[in-house]
Amino acid sequence: LTMTEYKRVIFLDADIMPRAHLDYLFQLSVSNGTSPPLLRPNLILATKGEPCNTAFFMVEPRDDGWKLLQDTIQRQHTEGAELPYPHFNRTTGWGYSFMENGDPWDAVEQKRRWKWAFHAAHSDQGLMYYYAKFGMKDTSIVIGDILQNFVPGMDGKHKKDFEEHFETAIANRGLTHLLPPVEENVLYRCQTRNSAFICNDIPYKHIVHFAGSDKPWQHEMNSKKHPEPWRSQAKIWYGHLQQLDEKYNMGLDIENWQEKHQNIMQESPLGYMAKYLDHMDLVMKTANKTKEETDKEADPVEVPQIAESTNRTVAYVVSFIQCSGHSTNSAGLVDASLVLRHSLHQISSRNPESGSKYDYKMYAIVHRQAEECSKTLKKVGFEIILVDPPVQRNEIRGEYLRKSIHKELCCGHDEFVKLYAYNKIPEEIFVHTDIDYAFFKPMDHLFDALLYSKDSAEGKRARSMIERERDTDAWPDRIEAFITRDWHQVAPSKFNPGYQAGFVVGLKNPQVFNEVIDIIREGNYTEGYGMKSGWYGKGYGGYVGARAMQGLMGYYYDHVRPNTAVELNQCRYNHMGLDVRYNGQPFFNKRWGRKGQCRNNNPEDICEDCMVTDSDKIYNIHYTQCRKPWACISTGASGGKKPGGKRASAINTDVALVDHCMMLLEKWHSVRLDLENKLFELTGDSSIREGSIGNFKKDIFHGHCTEDGFDGYLNLAGTDETFSRYDELYSP
Repeated sequence: LTMTEYKRVIFLDADIMPRAHLDYLFQLSVSNGTSPPLLRPNLILATKGEPCNTAFFMVEPRDDGWKLLQDTIQRQHTEGAELPYPHFNRTTGWGYSFMENGDPWDAVEQKRRWKWAFHAAHSDQGLMYYYAKFGMKDTSIVIGDILQNFVPGMDGKHKKDFEEHFETAIANRGLTHLLPPVEENVLYRCQTRNSAFICNDIPYKHIVHFAGSDKPWQHEMNSKKHPEPWRSQAKIWYGHLQQLDEKYNMGLDIENWQEKHQNIMQESPLGYMAKYLDHMDLVMKTANKTKEETDKEADPVEVPQIAESTNRTVAYVVSFIQCSGHSTNSAGLVDASLVLRHSLHQISSRNPESGSKYDYKMYAIVHRQAEECSKTLKKVGFEIILVDPPVQRNEIRGEYLRKSIHKELCCGHDEFVKLYAYNKIPEEIFVHTDIDYAFFKPMDHLFDALLYSKDSAEGKRARSMIERERDTDAWPDRIEAFITRDWHQVAPSKFNPGYQAGFVVGLKNPQVFNEVIDIIREGNYTEGYGMKSGWYGKGYGGYVGARAMQGLMGYYYDHVRPNTAVELNQCRYNHMGLDVRYNGQPFFNKRWGRKGQCRNNNPEDICEDCMVTDSDKIYNIHYTQCRKPWACISTGASGGKKPGGKRASAINTDVALVDHCMMLLEKWHSVRLDLENKLFELTGDSSIREGSIGNFKKDIFHGHCTEDGFDGYLNLAGTDETFSRYDELYSP
């Protein structure tokens, strides 16, 4: 913007390689004397999930534009200093509310989005989008094959005054002679339907963007880790480098690149994106706080931080108890574990786009009886911890519990192996989930709240971002765990809710393990349901899982270790899409509560309707009532059984909405599709595509199903060599 000696400036990231001349963009943005220009003086490009990708853009340099940009940054940083971490308001962003103005943003794939929540919205991409469209109000935006022009309106706001197919608009004006010669498509990064624009549309097809860690100089020219489309473009890039080397006598060894230059070329010294912590540093400096003051303010006081050597690693743990059922067949074990891993990788620090500062490690606590079928988990990256149940049935002193515990779902006293998460995991923080699970948003605020004192700046920021089930609950002085509860199973105030055993975030604490084991051994459990049933006669009994983890841990955190666990909003965390209002079974009786009443004991009768929670608000999903993603179930029926079908052959419309369940299932299949695409880009193995050739409800199942039901599921496909290379996708 300060290069005012030029009429136009095109900016390209260093990892972009032009494939053709780009003169036409300059020429289309200036008047030819007889007709107005087709392009506005500023040009930005949308990509799959972003309305503006700053790897490539064109601007009109001008002093007032530079001042506007600096004023925008100063204003956001000043306002951001008063906001909790990450010091960025996703509603107003850099100074414009999409919601208040009824003006959503569009990308190539993402449409009608209302939040500043796209990749790098808090950084360069969000800033440039604001500057061009809402600041200068004079820009062209290319979205796939569509060109949109915005100009200042009479009301002082931006106004769209043109929208047309870009190449058609050029042809209609008789300007096709300005375009570079037609070249053969390179087929690099455009193999899927939603990325086809990269190789088909202008100006995308006139450049190659070696994004992320795909930069040629980080790999040798004929890297076997990359598919042929990448190698063909890398050879061209190295060809240009060879010419420069010969011309300027640079002393490079192109043929032996890895051996000679890998040590200085392997990683990007400045990283791959601006993270929220970087943004926080800038905000605090703008607010006249030094980084040292910010760090000091954020130092934990009472709760120890993760040791520096652990690199802020969180343990993600599953428990594996038996080799039977839909959770342990090929799809329920292999595909579920691979998709689970891919989803948590996407929300971790290993994925720069996540904005997370926490790495991950995966563990499987395996009951000795399931050792044989757990070998698959080891192959896909889980560290196996082989265990026996911490308590045997004959050790339980209470007669009723000792004689009946084996009847409890899912697995009687064997389920208590989950407790080993508290004492057998080396990391400070663990997240224990079932294997029918997927993650979609980072949980840094939960981890920070566990590690930092409530009085520290970081602790305060973390707590301010946590969505709880009831805002009326008192905060613990020290948080030791985050849980959700099985409110769906209880009548209002009739008996106490259980802990939902499919999800817990906690601190490693052997004392918890020992205390809970003592409770189990004592076996003080009263048969029945109601406020005098269950563990120690405190009302934790009578529902599914009450004699095992669900009732036990509900009792433990309420009575043995009170004021240490925070109950999270069940619609945002451990989301199952269930009806949590008192509208029907289980335990429905008008004498016990008003129809439609919240089951969650909120004194103000406030509860979110989890059957309609927006997709972008959900942190993680537990696939229970909406059925397993590998079940390919898309029909609904009262009671969850379709006519002529078996139990759980349909989504139970008494407690869930089919459309919402389809949205949840589509999210899992999207993660699987992304895994397949990345694996294909890595290996070039065309047999991977055999797992996505199904045509049953393809908009939901993305080719992974051929018909309704388990028999219609297509497992992840690929050669043995391909499966052996999964770990390459997840290198730290």
